Amino acid sequence: MSFLPLFLINLDRSPHRLKDVDDSMRELGLDYERVPAVDGRATSTAEVNAVYSHKLNVERYNYDLTQGEIACYMSHRKAWKKLLDSDHPAAIILEDDIVLSPAFAKLHDAVADIANSKYANWDIIKLAQPFKPKASTPVDTFGDFTLVDYEKPRWALAAI
Repeated sequence: MSFLPLFLINLDRSPHRLKDVDDSMRELGLDYERVPAVDGRATSTAEVNAVYSHKLNVERYNYDLTQGEIACYMSHRKAWKKLLDSDHPAAIILEDDIVLSPAFAKLHDAVADIANSKYANWDIIKLAQPFKPKASTPVDTFGDFTLVDYEKPRWALAAI
């Protein structure tokens, strides 16, 4: 797999976050393209309704998203569109609150190894270390990275 672009989602009103990530990227010798984030504070109801259904979300997930969560989703859509408009087969999409470890510089190699492995039929690889530990099963190791499968919680129904 060829070199993947790095897209960094960043709010215009958060230049301090951009500086922190920029410093980390420079330290690791990585280039990125900034994607201006959608600001939930400045998003109209019409813009939200064009991409989000409160009714469907509540039916599927049993809760509604906040304006900020919807704006975050809209920001990721902007990054996905950048990918679709490019010649790249994939991209690494980051949010500006990421904390980069030195191993991050080797991520391209790990993704290339995954793309050439029995796990090659993927659409999304979520790069995360959850704040709240989630049940997962280690699947394989690629360099400094462990590929895990997160266990989905079972939905329980009860009647009284």
